[in-house]
Amino acid sequence: MGKVLGIILLLAATLLFIGNRAYEFSEKPEITGSFSIRTSASPGQSNIIEIIEMYDDGGPGNPLHQDSESRGFHSLRIYYGEYGSLLEKYKEITDIRMPEIDYFDVVWTGEGQVAINVMHRNEAGEIFVFESYHFDFLTDTLTRQTP
Repeated sequence: MGKVLGIILLLAATLLFIGNRAYEFSEKPEITGSFSIRTSASPGQSNIIEIIEMYDDGGPGNPLHQDSESRGFHSLRIYYGEYGSLLEKYKEITDIRMPEIDYFDVVWTGEGQVAINVMHRNEAGEIFVFESYHFDFLTDTLTRQTP
């Protein structure tokens, strides 16, 4: 009985060690929350998008992970679908610097095409389009454009 208990404890310790090492080497912590930034419907209200910021808390290794100040940006998701439907499909943007963004300007160029302009403010206080993401409902594609 003692040998079996020893083997079980050794196995549990090994699995715990491997699990912690896997967490240390992961690229980004797991998403722990989100909040909506902007929702916009097409002019004829046939389509809709919702911009949602996803965040993580740094994981259990972060001593402050319960503190909202320690949450980190994970990604930006653009959920899309027909107006009035549950939005389940999304495009994810991970290479965007959220602290530098003042707001998102959404411009519909038709019922099925939308431009999401990332707006920044320079040191002089002037607002400008830093980059733009164009989504096409027909082809289900998101492309990035820089001015």
